[in-house]
Amino acid sequence: MKFIKKPNKCLLITLGILGFACFIMCVPYLIPELNAFFSYFAIIGIIIFLIGIAFNFITVRCPYCKGYIRSFSKYCPHCGNELD
Repeated sequence: MKFIKKPNKCLLITLGILGFACFIMCVPYLIPELNAFFSYFAIIGIIIFLIGIAFNFITVRCPYCKGYIRSFSKYCPHCGNELD
């Protein structure tokens, strides 16, 4: 997978997925006509949120030592190699 070489880009994608999931869960509050479908939007939002978390744990890793990167950084906190 090409994304694994750039963990900071993967972290941005993860944040986008999580933000989209939160937006989906808020749609019934923004459009009152959709209140009847609140549970469907909540379930879809939770599924997308869980996919985002799984994507984060799979792809946001150092390409050298495979250590998990918790936040945006220039160097790996585990091995010290440059990330991007």
